[in-house]
Amino acid sequence: MKHCLLCGAPFTPAQPHQIYCSVKCRMRAKWQRQHAARVASIPPARCPICGVEFTPQKHRRYCSEACSEQANRINCKERHRRANAKRAKKPSVERRGRKRLVAPYTARRMLDMRTRGMTIEAISQKVRLNYATVQHVLANIETYLAPPGEYVGLRYEDYIRASLELIT
Repeated sequence: MKHCLLCGAPFTPAQPHQIYCSVKCRMRAKWQRQHAARVASIPPARCPICGVEFTPQKHRRYCSEACSEQANRINCKERHRRANAKRAKKPSVERRGRKRLVAPYTARRMLDMRTRGMTIEAISQKVRLNYATVQHVLANIETYLAPPGEYVGLRYEDYIRASLELIT
């Protein structure tokens, strides 16, 4: 009569070298040996938030859930800061202090439709903008058709001449 090395239960061995009482105990012992070897092969890591040295499980970067949440807050703030900085770098499309409501191409289309005799209601349905926006764009059409920059209201030739003067 022998005793199982894993669970300690008494058993009669079928083979003289048998040390476990069942296949289940043998497989569990094998898993424990392999798991211990895997854990021993993982080098200790240092938590980037609090600096504590710990043995990571799987792909953990932080020693605790609290450190993980704090890192997530820091990363979230950093992502927002970068996104806001990127938005600030984009050139704004402004005309006389106000943002342009439609692209010049759309403004040209609206002007062409109006000169062909279409009503503002028909134009607003065609370009999928509300009545007030179409009315505003048609009332301030030179603002929308002017090239970008501070030369709003000048003729296009004057704008080109002024741009060349700035370059040279």
